[in-house]
Amino acid sequence: MGYEYSEKEKLLTAFISGFSNFALIPGLFLMKYKRRYFEFYIGFLTFLSSFLYHFTESIAIKIILKPGRWHKLDNIGSISGINSLLINNFNNFSSENKLEANFISLIIIFLFQFDHFWKIENTIFPILICLACMLVNFILKGVPRVNKEMLLRGLFFLIIAIIMFIFGLDDEKDYLRIYHSLWHFFIGIATFYLWQVQESDSYSYIDFCSINFLKSKFFKSI
Repeated sequence: MGYEYSEKEKLLTAFISGFSNFALIPGLFLMKYKRRYFEFYIGFLTFLSSFLYHFTESIAIKIILKPGRWHKLDNIGSISGINSLLINNFNNFSSENKLEANFISLIIIFLFQFDHFWKIENTIFPILICLACMLVNFILKGVPRVNKEMLLRGLFFLIIAIIMFIFGLDDEKDYLRIYHSLWHFFIGIATFYLWQVQESDSYSYIDFCSINFLKSKFFKSI
């Protein structure tokens, strides 16, 4: 960390940076409700590993794994989540081909991340490979139809999330990891909407934050 934190500030940072990951929870409910099980469990891995990585790093403790190991799992989950979003929502693949592409993507991510998870190219290359495949799919099969409302909402929150992420890259200027925590918050909202760009029956993020809505929709589907 860039700051010399007091013990209270370390604990506050742990809670802010850790619990900001709960913004992903509505998206996990959505994946479960839509019966997208691969995406649900990859999303759960990302949520759990990111929460424990930021929480344990902030107060320098070990919970099952060391913070660095949670960081590696966080990278794997996050990159896989990005690629899965591209594969499932921005390609004209069949359902079977999408599932196969997700597993191929996961293998590629493991290979790059286990080479060295701190190298930025090992994060970027798996995503670039997925983007290249997406462009080839566009050329061969055309651009898929999308729900424009969900796409615009997702891009709006994605832009805010990216800005927060950039601001949070400099630890010296990110007191209590506020900017990085806002990245967690806005990327959670952004991905919720981007996961619905090919859905006709779309939902609001607020819907999946409502206990009454979840009781009436989600729990009946289990």
